[in-house]
Amino acid sequence: GLLKFKFEFGSFSGGDEVVWLALCSYEPEFPRRVEKINALLTAGNEIRSSLHQAPSIDQFIFNRSGNIDTATVGKIAIARAIQKAERKSKLAVDIGDPYSGRRKKFSDWRVADTWLHKLFFLLIDGCKDFEALADRLKKIRIISFNYDRAFLHYLYHALANYYPGREIDIASLLNALDVIHPYGSLGKLDWQDGRIGLQYGGELKGARLAEIAGRILTFNESALEGAQARAKEAMGKASMVMFLGFAYHEQNMNFLSAKNVNSAKVFGTARGLSDFDQASIKSEISRSFGVIGEDIHLYAGDCCDIFTHYSRALRLVGI
Repeated sequence: GLLKFKFEFGSFSGGDEVVWLALCSYEPEFPRRVEKINALLTAGNEIRSSLHQAPSIDQFIFNRSGNIDTATVGKIAIARAIQKAERKSKLAVDIGDPYSGRRKKFSDWRVADTWLHKLFFLLIDGCKDFEALADRLKKIRIISFNYDRAFLHYLYHALANYYPGREIDIASLLNALDVIHPYGSLGKLDWQDGRIGLQYGGELKGARLAEIAGRILTFNESALEGAQARAKEAMGKASMVMFLGFAYHEQNMNFLSAKNVNSAKVFGTARGLSDFDQASIKSEISRSFGVIGEDIHLYAGDCCDIFTHYSRALRLVGI
């Protein structure tokens, strides 16, 4: 595991070295350094032994509100887990094979069975050229309660493959796209900022991991300044709202709550939820956004299948 370490004669000898170096970076001076590291290791051991009893790491940290060490170690583990998942994902690109020297290039075929591929169909449908697509994207807002960067990473490479030679224009377009991360993210990608951007799946050093972890907020912490106002404005003016993989937690619903002025159509996934829970969610959506019940459509399937199930209703032609 990420938080399982081995020591021999008082020195680190096994485990995730990047996580270990991140923990060591919090207090560089002796003797406080030893005291701080011991406190972080204790917090890490508690997470390892008890996390399986909580529905999420966010909930685990919330149940220990006020314990700074638990939050610190938990966020480091979150950031490291996402970075490793990026590196192993179907979306990973330009990561050299140390044995063959070959580099992994983007292939949309690897994600053809995912919601990202289905969303791409939706975005380009009816656009006669790149400029038309650019105009459409300017009218779309993304609110992501996740920390990962899969969506923008995919969209950049998918568009670069679809419109070869327009990489600079695509980067400029996507940098202007309004993407709201209420609880932070791993930060900008390399094509977004060549100076400080982190490649998707790129390796992190200990101090950089600690820096990135410090930008992550869990759901019991206040959202990033300005994010809620932007999110409420987006929800209030939208003509169509789509919830993908959303758990409809009360705090996040309150975060988004805004009376919609455009009689929006609302679509959302509700995989595994009972009819009773779906009815409850519909009522909450109606209260939160002032949308009438017949305009709220929940689908008891996953993020990929909902695009097929509502393929006509979700078309963006004319937007």
